[in-house]
Amino acid sequence: MDKKIRLMDFSFGTSLRNAREKRNYKREQIAERAEISPRFLAAIESGRRKPSLDVLIRLVNAIGASFDEILALQVNADSEIVDRIMRLVPQCSQRDQKLLLALVDKMLDTKEKKADK
Repeated sequence: MDKKIRLMDFSFGTSLRNAREKRNYKREQIAERAEISPRFLAAIESGRRKPSLDVLIRLVNAIGASFDEILALQVNADSEIVDRIMRLVPQCSQRDQKLLLALVDKMLDTKEKKADK
């Protein structure tokens, strides 16, 4: 599976969980409203399972969130480091941006390999 797809899956599950927790809902409440099992919801939030479009719609509606909130790439905008990176990257040449991307990909690959051990 492609690294970028895995990252997006994780981001989706995390966004879903964050939206649920932000509204102080328990997993069981949302699962019941979306007509899925709490175990399936846990698997979606952890990135182990992918919901169908129908289940995705039911989950977003059950949480009372917008699709943008759930599906948009989440970046911790409060972080000074992330903010600085977001300001600096556009100032780099396209070649340097590609090198930065390769570096981040390599770091994530290394982290993933360590986690698999």
